[in-house]
Amino acid sequence: MYVSLAVWSATDNHWVASGLIAQGAATLAVLVLLVWQTLTRLTGRDRVELMPILLQVADENGLKRTIAIRQIGQWLEQRRLDHAECKSVAACLQYLLGRETDGAIRDAALDVLQQIQLMQVIRHPQTRDRSGSPQALEMANGEPINFSHSYQSLDKSQRDAHVSR
Repeated sequence: MYVSLAVWSATDNHWVASGLIAQGAATLAVLVLLVWQTLTRLTGRDRVELMPILLQVADENGLKRTIAIRQIGQWLEQRRLDHAECKSVAACLQYLLGRETDGAIRDAALDVLQQIQLMQVIRHPQTRDRSGSPQALEMANGEPINFSHSYQSLDKSQRDAHVSR
């Protein structure tokens, strides 16, 4: 306020003074918005709504399921999910893997589960076994998830046997 009054009284041309005052106010407004955006991100208000995307993972439409799984993968890359949310996503995707017959959706789910496993090892190094390798993610029944082969690489009889389990 003081600076704007000083500029107004010091200049002979009030149009120039008005321009300088407006420029200063705009610069101050931009700085306030940048600080607000930074604080919003740091306080976690920029969190994702996980429940609607998990409902899309359970949708009957395969395309919606694939897009939802890929969206979760993007959130993981951006580190927008916390540990509890990662556990929930992993549980949902493990359940999905036990029921899903579409190879593309299974591959997307396996990719996201691999991302979660990698994040857990990075965040919590104690999740390694005695040999120093990461512990495997497990299905709800205790069976480890095998990331070594794609569901699409299985022949028809193997897929049918896996789905019938």
